[in-house]
Amino acid sequence: MATYWASTNSQPKRAHRFLFKFGNVTGQDEGKLPAWVCSRVTRPSMEITTTEAQYMNHTFKYPGRAKWNNISVTLRDPVDPDASVVLYEWLDKCGYKPPIDAPSTKKALTSFTKKSFADFFGALLIQSLNGEGDVVEEWGIYNPIITSVNWGEFDYSSEDLINITVDIAYDYATIKKVASAA
Repeated sequence: MATYWASTNSQPKRAHRFLFKFGNVTGQDEGKLPAWVCSRVTRPSMEITTTEAQYMNHTFKYPGRAKWNNISVTLRDPVDPDASVVLYEWLDKCGYKPPIDAPSTKKALTSFTKKSFADFFGALLIQSLNGEGDVVEEWGIYNPIITSVNWGEFDYSSEDLINITVDIAYDYATIKKVASAA
């Protein structure tokens, strides 16, 4: 049996080979962001709580509930498409309305709902690619809710690109191995 490093058919997953898709709103049309706008995304992570039971001088632990931790997505902010504007419009479509209308108008009374986020985004996807560009692994992120947005900062002393950081909560994630192209 050949070792992992000696096998020409095996390769490690690489951090820079991925695509992130904002579910229903991915693509290059107006109001959408192409995959290249995403420069970083954390993979899902899970915590499993434990419950303790004491018996005399001993403590025994039992598994409890699974809790999925938020993911963080870093987006580049290009001029076209303007990721800042697109993201703000997405939040508007999910229920955010700035307090500029009279308090008694229906528009001023709307707010976020779980359904509005789920319907707008659908499932988010994180796809891991191999060296040939084939999808080899796919994470599905279900019932996403944007919990924070940081639109970055301007700085006269920096030539860095402006990035937007988005934190996303979700109910659960799935992972599946995708057969690579032959």
